[in-house]
Amino acid sequence: MDDTTSHLLDLLLLWTDNDGDAFTVGITLDSGPRHSVFDGDGSAIIVHEKADAYGEKESDTGSRIACGVIRHS
Repeated sequence: MDDTTSHLLDLLLLWTDNDGDAFTVGITLDSGPRHSVFDGDGSAIIVHEKADAYGEKESDTGSRIACGVIRHS
């Protein structure tokens, strides 16, 4: 899969507040629900500098500015 392909679990709505905290309703940190990031094959997050058009057209999402593995601590 290349950078122009829409990924299965793209977060369509991700908000940030004035303190820089981000939140979404697209995933959960609770174990068990289908949309949990703690599933059998693990999860990671990649943040791009620009918005994605989500398949409406090929979009330039810019550079990857942050990434990480999501795991229980």
